[in-house]
Amino acid sequence: MFKLGITLAVLVASVLFTLTIWPDLLFFYDFRDENIILRSDEPIPPEAINVLKDVERRLERSALPLDGPYKVYICNKTWKLSFFGRRTSTNFGGVSDVYLSRNIYIRPADIRRNSVLPPASWRFSMADRPLSYFIAHEITHIQQVEFIGVLRYLQTPAWLLEGYADHIGKGKNLDIGDSRKALQDGAPEMDPKNGLYTRYQLAVELLLREKSFMELVEDPPDPESVLRLAK
Repeated sequence: MFKLGITLAVLVASVLFTLTIWPDLLFFYDFRDENIILRSDEPIPPEAINVLKDVERRLERSALPLDGPYKVYICNKTWKLSFFGRRTSTNFGGVSDVYLSRNIYIRPADIRRNSVLPPASWRFSMADRPLSYFIAHEITHIQQVEFIGVLRYLQTPAWLLEGYADHIGKGKNLDIGDSRKALQDGAPEMDPKNGLYTRYQLAVELLLREKSFMELVEDPPDPESVLRLAK
């Protein structure tokens, strides 16, 4: 009986590890371009090409090397989002497995409209966060760990990693004036606890005027000191 339990435990662990590295069995449909493989557990409409082109456009801003193909899985079943994201909550937009597989998992989405389907708890506008934003943001995290290495990635503060990922994911320069006013007014969207990285992105945008991403990684400043100067 003990040996049977050990065998079953090893079998389950092997299946879970295999799915973590190669989850394609749970995402039957695929659509791809040169750098991105999009997979889903529901049929993928032809409009996916517009989403992938927009992702590529956003990634053009990155100073990090494009080393695809990147695998992106649309989890239309939220239990898959929880399983692959290794989280009990599914309130997040996407997650990247930067250490083992380089796989990216995105919440349920309407590919035709280039949008994710947000949970009721999300309070902010999705206008600047289409589906292509979430994909580009997570690809940037994969690029970061490949460029600076796992150890340096673990040592780099979250505000810098997330702020730079939003610098790329948003696909355009942040309106510094509007963000400064939001910062001065204590607007909810400037509080990272509300699930947005606007505060981090503002600090990164200001710092990138004088330094590269790698220079910031090598000597991360205090973001709040930077933001105080922005007020």
